[in-house]
Amino acid sequence: MSAQKISWWLTYILGASLGLMLAATNAPAQAEERNDLLKAFDELAQDVRDKLPNLKVEDIEVETTGGKPKKVPAQISPEQVRIGMAKVRVARVRVNGEELTTKNIVKVWAELSPSGDKVALTEYRWKPKEQFYLCFAAVAPVRFGLFQKYPNRENLTQILPDNEEPKSLEAVPASKSYKLPILLEMDDTDDDEELQLTIAPIAAPKTPTPSSSGDTRITFHRVKEYTKGMSDLHKDAVDRGLLFKPLKVAPAKVAISRASPNVDDVALISVGPDGHGYIQVTLKKK
Repeated sequence: MSAQKISWWLTYILGASLGLMLAATNAPAQAEERNDLLKAFDELAQDVRDKLPNLKVEDIEVETTGGKPKKVPAQISPEQVRIGMAKVRVARVRVNGEELTTKNIVKVWAELSPSGDKVALTEYRWKPKEQFYLCFAAVAPVRFGLFQKYPNRENLTQILPDNEEPKSLEAVPASKSYKLPILLEMDDTDDDEELQLTIAPIAAPKTPTPSSSGDTRITFHRVKEYTKGMSDLHKDAVDRGLLFKPLKVAPAKVAISRASPNVDDVALISVGPDGHGYIQVTLKKK
């Protein structure tokens, strides 16, 4: 081995060793941040429940093009939520060393089908055609949308809400572990895939609503209006850069491709703006 090669090899070894030392140094701080953020989620969620003790999400009929209307829990009072959320304290948290104040913390994870195993969206190594449900829990009552971004397409593909899936109009109660109403499947390629989950707090002024107070049915016309409204809201979030700030899964907690029965082991925890925003995740296949 030449002197030049020896010098390069020593540089490589020293660089790799330094990287491992830095990772080991950062791991305790990252784990502490994660534990603090999970605690903040629980405390904020409890405060929301205390300030909204009588909040109800009521069933309402939703029209579809293919048969009888279906009842889904989509009817909720935005005004009641706004009054309650105004009384909720602001949480002070740290995300990757940055200090933030928020009332909007969300946990996101995947549930594999058919096993039901829970995995970390960004740490798990996905297989082509693998099926799963996307799940989340938010500290406040929210509505949601789901979009996929393909590298060679200018426009996003809207997955939810869907005009033909009444459950995609549901209002999700505070801190409820919620499974999106459709089974997702990875593309039959080796390419990584990107999903964007819109989180729209019901208290936020721009969040669309599929029904008004006193309605007994959501017409198909209103369904289409709501679906477009969520699409416009997501576009607004992307254009304005309203991206949730994520704290990744602590490496010591969950190894790549490992499942866990405990949501808090695998969930991607993200802190969002006061109003609507979106969580972006890349599902890696290699």
